[in-house]
Amino acid sequence: MQKKQIGNSGEQYCVDFLKQNGYEILEKNYHSPYGEIDIIAKQGKYLVFLEIKTRTKDSVDHAKWDISLSKQKKITKTAMCFLMNYNNLEIMEYRFDVIIVKNHEINHFIDAFQPPDVGDFFA
Repeated sequence: MQKKQIGNSGEQYCVDFLKQNGYEILEKNYHSPYGEIDIIAKQGKYLVFLEIKTRTKDSVDHAKWDISLSKQKKITKTAMCFLMNYNNLEIMEYRFDVIIVKNHEINHFIDAFQPPDVGDFFA
């Protein structure tokens, strides 16, 4: 299987997992000028921005390191773009989760990182 197919398969597996665990999927592959967020979901009062990593060989710990500070900043800026257009008063908080899929095993890291300082957002 090619890398893109593996990634798409992993993302769909995560969507199914999230739905089974009470998440409402709002967006898949949300794009902004700053980057992409794989899945945006709602869970209770939380808006959850999810980065999905699907691996066939790397360890789960190794895959976590693939989400660099630079990648976190891109995800955070993309989340800000989404939030500027999202009006739902039920949502009181948001968080950044990471899911790593390896051999159909889900490793869900809730609140995996805090939004880094992205500088002047509008610069």
